[in-house]
Amino acid sequence: MKQSEQVYNRFKDALLNNRIQLGETLTQAKLADLLGTQISPLRVAVQKLETEGLVHILPRSGVQIVKPDMDLIRNSYHLRKIIEAAGVETYTRHATDMDIADLIELNQSVLELLEEKGTAADAMKTAADIDKATHDAFVEILNNPLVTEVYEKNKDKIRLIRLDKPIHLSKVVMQEITAEHLGFLEAVESRDAELAVDKLEEHLDKSLKRAMGIF
Repeated sequence: MKQSEQVYNRFKDALLNNRIQLGETLTQAKLADLLGTQISPLRVAVQKLETEGLVHILPRSGVQIVKPDMDLIRNSYHLRKIIEAAGVETYTRHATDMDIADLIELNQSVLELLEEKGTAADAMKTAADIDKATHDAFVEILNNPLVTEVYEKNKDKIRLIRLDKPIHLSKVVMQEITAEHLGFLEAVESRDAELAVDKLEEHLDKSLKRAMGIF
């Protein structure tokens, strides 16, 4: 792996794990020191991150970390909806009965786990992993590397949004989210692609409102 790629991964890891503050402006020298690298590979990494919309290069000032605004939130969730709607339609038509049943069983297990453990850390991690597996399944079935690349980069923006505007995931909210999952998965199970898309879009609209602090 090229040194610039290593620095890119290190930079993004620090950003997405809140070791670099959103909206902060740092000189390249400060960033190089923070990431333990030299200026040359850092410049390449920063340019790549700028094309992904995660930073802004400010001439003679340094590098500004993006601070999510309402436009970024709306646009990120809109893109997510476009991709996942196409995915759930394809999934409904082509996924095996066993794969569908497995997703339903996983999401039902989240409801049981919430009843048993509430919002304990291990329960929340399991719920988050199952949430990811559910949504990723709709993208994977499209079998399109270009779409997957765009989707993964958009997920980075959504992670930044969640860092900036943390959502209080109470037991009730987690139950609502899982119930929404089961709603579109039941439509998938019945092979009703139109209803599955409608239910998924309704879920993502609610996710957008949660991200904007509107409940």
